[in-house]
Amino acid sequence: MASALHRISSRLGSAFAVHPNGPTPVALEVEAELAARTRRRSRIIAWLGFLTAFPLLYIDHWVPYRAGVWDVEVHHEGYLVWRLATIVTLGGWLWWDHRSPNGGSEDLRLANVFSALAVVLGAWFGLWFGSEPSAYPMYSFLLLMVGVMLQPPSSWLTWAYVLAPVITLGGALLHGTDFDYVASWTSAYVMPTIMIIMVHRVVYRQAYATLESRHLLTRANADLEDALGELRDTQGLLLDAERQTERLRISRDLHDSVGAQLSNLIAGVELARLEQRASGADSSSRTLDVIEGDARDAMGLLRETVWALSGTPISISELARQLQRFARDSTRAAAPSATVRVEGDRDQRLDSTAALHLLRIGQEAVQNAVKHSGGDRIEVVLEAGDGRVVLEVTDDGAFQRQTPVSGDGAPSGFGMHTMRERAEALGADLEVATESGTAIRVEVAASVLEV
Repeated sequence: MASALHRISSRLGSAFAVHPNGPTPVALEVEAELAARTRRRSRIIAWLGFLTAFPLLYIDHWVPYRAGVWDVEVHHEGYLVWRLATIVTLGGWLWWDHRSPNGGSEDLRLANVFSALAVVLGAWFGLWFGSEPSAYPMYSFLLLMVGVMLQPPSSWLTWAYVLAPVITLGGALLHGTDFDYVASWTSAYVMPTIMIIMVHRVVYRQAYATLESRHLLTRANADLEDALGELRDTQGLLLDAERQTERLRISRDLHDSVGAQLSNLIAGVELARLEQRASGADSSSRTLDVIEGDARDAMGLLRETVWALSGTPISISELARQLQRFARDSTRAAAPSATVRVEGDRDQRLDSTAALHLLRIGQEAVQNAVKHSGGDRIEVVLEAGDGRVVLEVTDDGAFQRQTPVSGDGAPSGFGMHTMRERAEALGADLEVATESGTAIRVEVAASVLEV
């Protein structure tokens, strides 16, 4: 017996619970949306009732009363008072709604108050017209409309329904209606109220379940998107790891094979020179010097490539040191003096591949200035900051017109073509100015260069 009562009470508790399915991850979101929706619908119903009450007040007061329709004076007075009370209460609620912010607990408070107010007005209508057969369906219709249209996530509306027949029947007794007469109304008002409560709870549970399913689906989709995003990030990390592994393998192979051969070549040249000097023959000394120089240049380029292929992020200052070393070596036996200057954020980190592109552009520009400008000064500037990285190489020489040029007057030899391709790989343009000496400029968005 006790277990049966417990089951019945549990089912009743679930039927009248604010959250029929218990606490879920989206319970508060569903509650907030139900409250907001009930407030919006309450606003519509309140405006309809408020605006229609004025013409109906005139019709109810003058037409039936003047025509002698009212047999009982109290009916006319009751209807007049009820209309005035409807105008005042609905107007007051609309004023409150207008002054209150949307969202949060204010939605629930206004939804609860209007739901209870609508039921009380319906019960009050039954109080004045309980003896009229037309009052029963009107009473039921008003309460049913509230139950179907409004679903505040609280128990306010249910308790308002419970009090509705009490207000109607108790008010009739207080108004002086005979007890036996009022007792005969009981079933006519209690039974519709019970049925309306059941309808309301069914509609509420259905509305709650629909919103809960939608919110759960939205959250599941968001979780799925997050999971897919994490999966894509993981795949990207795996690809980066594979690329890094491949870079390390290539750099090791270059160092162990080509690097070893160049080292042997340089050592052989040095040994040949020593033997040549020991024998007193130096006719081939110049040729050996050229071979040694080319081999050392090749070794330097190889080391730079291995440096870039390592995949380690490279700072602006490290890139500047590489350019400084190249500029110093390039101008050692030539007339121009070369300086490398860094402006802005020296610690800006660059992707190794992007750094290699900038290094090669700078080397080519310096080499062109040494060979073709005839100037006395070469300046290399690396600027980092404001979401960009700028490489600029300038000289004070005279631009040689015999160098092939493109349609816009800029040099277009093989070296220039290579620099343009590297700039395009960085999403930038190679700017060349030849009015006063030569200026090579590349401006790259820092987001392209970031690790």
